Amino acid sequence: MGGAPRAPSEPQPHSLEPPQCRAVARAVRRRGGTVSERILGITDGQTSGAAIIEGGRILAAVNEERVNRVKMTRGFPRASIEEVLRITGTDAKAVAGIGVAQSDMELREETAPWPGWFEARDGDRDLHSRFFQIASRFGSWANRVPGLKSGYYLLRLPAYRARRKRIPEILRDEFGLGAPVRFFDHHFCHAASAYYTSPFEESLVLTMDGGGDGSCSHVYRARGGSLERAHRTDSYHSLGNFYAYITVLCGFRAKRHEGKVTGLAAHGAPLYLNLLRGMIGCEDGALVNRSGLLFHQAVGAIREALPHAWDRADLAASIQAHTEELTRDYVGHWLRKTGQRKLALAGGLFANVRVNEELLGLP
Repeated sequence: MGGAPRAPSEPQPHSLEPPQCRAVARAVRRRGGTVSERILGITDGQTSGAAIIEGGRILAAVNEERVNRVKMTRGFPRASIEEVLRITGTDAKAVAGIGVAQSDMELREETAPWPGWFEARDGDRDLHSRFFQIASRFGSWANRVPGLKSGYYLLRLPAYRARRKRIPEILRDEFGLGAPVRFFDHHFCHAASAYYTSPFEESLVLTMDGGGDGSCSHVYRARGGSLERAHRTDSYHSLGNFYAYITVLCGFRAKRHEGKVTGLAAHGAPLYLNLLRGMIGCEDGALVNRSGLLFHQAVGAIREALPHAWDRADLAASIQAHTEELTRDYVGHWLRKTGQRKLALAGGLFANVRVNEELLGLP
């Protein structure tokens, strides 16, 4: 609909359950802070936004798209920052600390709509897109050439450092925010969002998505307000990416329309399940990219392996069945290994309702 942008309605503060309030308080005090401090949280990647937290209470949280009315806005969330400060009546000097989600990422200073994963990487003329094209061509070499993965990330390091330098400058110059800025790992942020808003003081915390900060999944043991990482999966082995490849083959936009694939799966049969099992699996509690392929190369290989006149509903059913199967095996392994019975989840893959239903059925 047209018209001027509308401000979001005033939210009610979200209070954590009593165990988490105590746990957060202990964790903050161990780090020399006080629970009454106001913290500004920022995410400047895909679906950017900002939040204000005080003493274990979420006072306000706004996605940039809710302010500028542009679906799935990416880039630095200036409007969201202004809005959460306004909603909470927070003066810049009252902000004691600033947390930024994701440590290693290129900065997009201006906001823009998210067109889809492959559309963004093919259309953008930035460093990230150039490396995406390189990885599409040479991803199959990653496990055969020693040092190739580490070299890939080292070449991108100057852009990551430039972002970490520039964001505090924007906050200081444009918002008068002089509080210390700390950048946090992508999956640690996912894990924190799951654990600290759960009713659990002790649990297994597991994240899964396409990737961020070089990982597609983390596994944590959570207890007493602390998160101890037990396992990390490199983005090279991302199940979320394989779901995205199938999203493209079904005629949709990757990392935007995966929900359509989940719905389409109900109308097909998992005829290509064995094909996908040969490309990505779970071995001893670890996700494994058996194909050794990434991005465009992976999409092309799946397309070539499909039979003539394949049906997209059957392909959707196949990736959905395989995702449920792999996630059940992966999460089940870590529940057994840690002996935990309580589970907190976060990350894009857990937006899949059928996957969550399968996990509810684990013994």
